[in-house]
Amino acid sequence: MRRVPASTMGNSSQSSATGEPGALSGYVPQLSVVARLVYHELVSGRLEWLCLADPEAPKLDDIPYATAAELHAYQVKWSNKGTPLGLAEFRQVLPGFMHSWQHLRDAPGRGASE
Repeated sequence: MRRVPASTMGNSSQSSATGEPGALSGYVPQLSVVARLVYHELVSGRLEWLCLADPEAPKLDDIPYATAAELHAYQVKWSNKGTPLGLAEFRQVLPGFMHSWQHLRDAPGRGASE
């Protein structure tokens, strides 16, 4: 979390709560996915580690976690428009996802246990 100096607070003419509804519209679905995926691993006793908003997982930073046998990493995007990600868009983001997953897999202490 980024710390904001107290001296800079209150200098804006815009309310700090103005952007909150928009931010929550993305966070609520994201946290719902986290809760569902991680809860299952936690109650089964398989969860090894979990990190949210992980700076070590560039494109898959929303929900990286590992069990003893598997490494999982997710990037959650949500749209109120209901339009699915097209093939061309998927092809654009896939290399970044693969690079991020490989980075997580190869980082010391980050891959699934062997």
